[in-house]
Amino acid sequence: AILIGMIISNTIKLDNKYSSGITYAEKSILAFAIATLGINLDFSVLANLGFSTIIIVLGMIVTIYSTLFIAQFFGIDKKFALLLGIGT
Repeated sequence: AILIGMIISNTIKLDNKYSSGITYAEKSILAFAIATLGINLDFSVLANLGFSTIIIVLGMIVTIYSTLFIAQFFGIDKKFALLLGIGT
């Protein structure tokens, strides 16, 4: 969905009448959707994995910091980048 949105926003020029809806969706709905993805994470399953848990947690940390670094490179808002990194 993010890739489709990037393609559309860079190829099709939308009227200004859509800007308030787009702003609402990216600020409120996207944040809520990403937050609800984290609800599905079951920590008891992670605890039973043993050594694999360490690898998973390290992967999460690397993903979040990578997203922050890439966002800084492209000039994206830090809060939005953090939201994307955690969601990923």
